[in-house]
Amino acid sequence: MCVNVPRLLNRFVDHFKRKLSALSPAEREKADEAIAEKLKTVNETGQYTHTIYDNTFFNRFSKVLGGRMRLMVTGAAPINSEV
Repeated sequence: MCVNVPRLLNRFVDHFKRKLSALSPAEREKADEAIAEKLKTVNETGQYTHTIYDNTFFNRFSKVLGGRMRLMVTGAAPINSEV
């Protein structure tokens, strides 16, 4: 578990967006597909894991957060829904 303030989480999101924008068009298309499928899974089933995309795509980003992050908690200020 990790306790954060919204400003720090916003910085993580900005970092991930910069990484995504640096991808080639083909990689970006795959990334967009992975993100859309993951969000669809979360919205439909409530599960945050996706067996295919977690191993092929999202593990790169989880390493930035230490690789074992399971829960992030924030407080002290409102947070953007995208974050």
